[in-house]
Amino acid sequence: MCVIFSSSVDITHRLCRLLQSFNNLSDDDNNESAGKYLFKGRVAEMSRLMRSDERETIMRDAANGDIKILVSSDHMARGIDLPNIKLVINYDPPSYAKMYVHRVGRTARANRIGHSITLLKAGIIMIIKKN
Repeated sequence: MCVIFSSSVDITHRLCRLLQSFNNLSDDDNNESAGKYLFKGRVAEMSRLMRSDERETIMRDAANGDIKILVSSDHMARGIDLPNIKLVINYDPPSYAKMYVHRVGRTARANRIGHSITLLKAGIIMIIKKN
């Protein structure tokens, strides 16, 4: 499973819809890949604007492996543990180093292997200070 973090609810929603569109593309409705997902599972979003029952359903589906890509605002960066997260992508770099640690901390928990990628725009330098 992959979690993609963005800096706002609006970006989360737009990125999720774009990935959902890609996920459902098929060259031909008659070929054997028709009806299958490009990402081998659903793409879903998680944000503070969702009702708690919606968030619970998303978390249950993600834990069951039904969701392969979860696009999230920083709402999910702290306190949530999904054991099957193998990749965290920071679509927008976080403003603070502490938030970066919370985001990438969703993967490689309890001696599991995981990876993180942070996408940076031209002219942005990320400096992490250890106090």
